[in-house]
Amino acid sequence: MFDLRDAEMLREIVKAGGFRAAADTMGLSQSAVSNRIAALERRLGVQLFDRSRRQASLTLVGRRVLEEGERLIALRDQIVEGITGASAAGTLRLGVAETIVHTRLPSIVRALREAAPALRIELSVEVSQRLSAMLADDEIDLAVLLRQSVPPGAVGGPISRSELGWYASPALDLGDAPLTVATLARWPIVTFSRGTLPYREVERLFARPEIEPPILHGSASLATVLSLVADGTGIGTLPVEMVAGDVEQGRIVPVPVAAELVPSALDFTICRMKSLGAAVDAVIDRLHGHK
Repeated sequence: MFDLRDAEMLREIVKAGGFRAAADTMGLSQSAVSNRIAALERRLGVQLFDRSRRQASLTLVGRRVLEEGERLIALRDQIVEGITGASAAGTLRLGVAETIVHTRLPSIVRALREAAPALRIELSVEVSQRLSAMLADDEIDLAVLLRQSVPPGAVGGPISRSELGWYASPALDLGDAPLTVATLARWPIVTFSRGTLPYREVERLFARPEIEPPILHGSASLATVLSLVADGTGIGTLPVEMVAGDVEQGRIVPVPVAAELVPSALDFTICRMKSLGAAVDAVIDRLHGHK
């Protein structure tokens, strides 16, 4: 008998001061607006507007219908607000790559909590390929993963670039001259877990017939990689931002290498497959630089 569209149209006619002005505001033809109101009057069996006047003027019953329509609109808005608030106060399943744990994670969590203080965060730390599958299968709501692993249909953008470098224990005393690949190969190498981009890059680096490949240790825990490097187990690749404090304290030292041996930087993206509520969506847009 009377729905939200009827209520919104009735309110707009009164607000605009006439059928033509309301039609322009709503992007409709004047006849479409007139026909809709006429059909509503037939369904209700009442006259909503006094058509003897030039300006749209509600009858007494028309004002009553408008009041009820305003309540209907307000109820709709209340329901939407409640749903949005519930999502912002629920559990957000956040998946991140290991590098992000040691670099951007605190600032990401802080931004989310500031926007939605009641939000509960359930954290998963996985390699980017696994995070991509989890996001596509709705096992997580939000992912921070390598750009190359973003699943089709995901919404988001770049959030961080992580520069990598070679590091070693000061006890190895490698000197100040840039190391060649042959010199690096004399030491065990410690890096990211098998199958990741850094691991594959290190494998390709030493896949040369003129050198004996080094022992290659891979770990999903960068804290473990750092510990092994600091202990002198081998030379390792680690995020520059992550180990800045350890370098400053002298726990590890940067290893100079030839230009072609510098590890490639890692480009990370924050993305989602669906809306996570207005508050959380706004944080995600802000984190990857969209206003």
